[in-house]
Amino acid sequence: MSLTDTEKLILERIKKLEGEGVIDPKFVQRAIFANQIWGLVRRYPDKFGGIKTPANVLEVTDILRMWN
Repeated sequence: MSLTDTEKLILERIKKLEGEGVIDPKFVQRAIFANQIWGLVRRYPDKFGGIKTPANVLEVTDILRMWN
């Protein structure tokens, strides 16, 4: 999968934020490439609002929390 120009620009900006300890650009890039954008909301809920987490992910997360 190749990134669009917009996605490249966003990742470049995120890389600058990495130095500030705000966002992990490698995590963001993996989420984009894997088409799992919901992962951004799970990790950075205050930064990426409006993306819904799939129901199956919520169920697995709940089960893992229960066993933890």
